[in-house]
Amino acid sequence: VEDVAELSLDREDWLALETRPTVGLGALVASALRLRPDRLVVADLRGAEALDGGGAFGAAVDGALVSLTGDGAQAALARWVALAQLGAPGAAEPAVRELIAGACDLVVHVGRFADGALRVLAIDEVLGVREVGFDTQTLFAYRGGDEGFAATGAIPRFWPELDGRGIPADPSIFKADDKEVVEDLILAAIKDAQSKAEARSKEEMGKLTASMGLPADMKLPF
Repeated sequence: VEDVAELSLDREDWLALETRPTVGLGALVASALRLRPDRLVVADLRGAEALDGGGAFGAAVDGALVSLTGDGAQAALARWVALAQLGAPGAAEPAVRELIAGACDLVVHVGRFADGALRVLAIDEVLGVREVGFDTQTLFAYRGGDEGFAATGAIPRFWPELDGRGIPADPSIFKADDKEVVEDLILAAIKDAQSKAEARSKEEMGKLTASMGLPADMKLPF
């Protein structure tokens, strides 16, 4: 499903749908889902069709590939939520995030470098949602220089399912041999734990001030 036909797949059983001035991307996505495809490729989510995609990709389609603009996994997923809410202005954001987290397994971040080349910067797994944003873990990251693209040591949760599909699954490809990578992961985990602790502390302080009948923005001396 594209605005302008660019993809050409070396397969016999595939169908290309292209937008027209009177037929938008949302209508094409809906039509494509009625065909009950095994796989669905959507060139670029930019509007309210993001809501239909979020619901269908997790249930009606066995696999889907969608492109979104965003500076990393968190930014792209947040944009998906914002676009989905255009299709349902009254929908609660936590519910929309749950919908998208259930539909999306991986986020592949691609960026253009100064030499004009497009490179994969990171591959992140979507684990679920948090109070704010999404819960993700980086599986591979581009570290530049001689290190290039390297595993972080995290193994995705869906990896064992590949054996059931008859796909060779060797978890050793996720092994991080670089000591610096492991150290970065430990620091990231520490920062994440600190941010969650701060969020819980603010929530508890808010409840305390509310129970005392004090303004929410009042600073307590403890």
